[in-house]
Amino acid sequence: MLGPENLKYSGDIFGVAASALEERGYRPILLQGASGDISTRRTRLSRDYSEAQRIGRALAERVVKAILSGDVRQAGVKYGEERAVLRLKFREDAAGEAGAVISRVSKIAPRKAAARIGLLRLGGGEEFLLTPFEPAYALQEELGIGLVGVAYDYLGYLAPPGDYYESYMTFVDFWETLGVLKRVLRDLRGA
Repeated sequence: MLGPENLKYSGDIFGVAASALEERGYRPILLQGASGDISTRRTRLSRDYSEAQRIGRALAERVVKAILSGDVRQAGVKYGEERAVLRLKFREDAAGEAGAVISRVSKIAPRKAAARIGLLRLGGGEEFLLTPFEPAYALQEELGIGLVGVAYDYLGYLAPPGDYYESYMTFVDFWETLGVLKRVLRDLRGA
């Protein structure tokens, strides 16, 4: 949510929520889902640190309310992870000056990135794939599993090609990476 003018080191909304929950004696693990194409732009009042505080604390209050409702159950947890190598693509088709800069950078920048991918299983059979991307909801639909974004690292958005900002900020090929994620998911499930 925080904009480029933010100069504070921050976990943004989720960091604020986690800290607020810790202040109340909880040990939170907040998992950011497929949100690469979801924004707070329609509900936030600004993009500054005080607004991140306001929204993060509101999120923490909702979590506490859910816990106190008695509608929360304990679950056993299983976890596994695998490293995958992803081929990076450079957006030489980006418009104008940015395209020229990206074209120059692509000559010296790495062509591949190692990524950690994890599988989190809860006792009730729920599964979540942990990825280093800010994934679009379309990825969750393609994989048929709950996604956790920005886990371990940040490799940008992972959105299908299209005429919107997030697809221009996707540095790996969506369809190729989808194939890698499907393979890793099969491996982690032991199939």
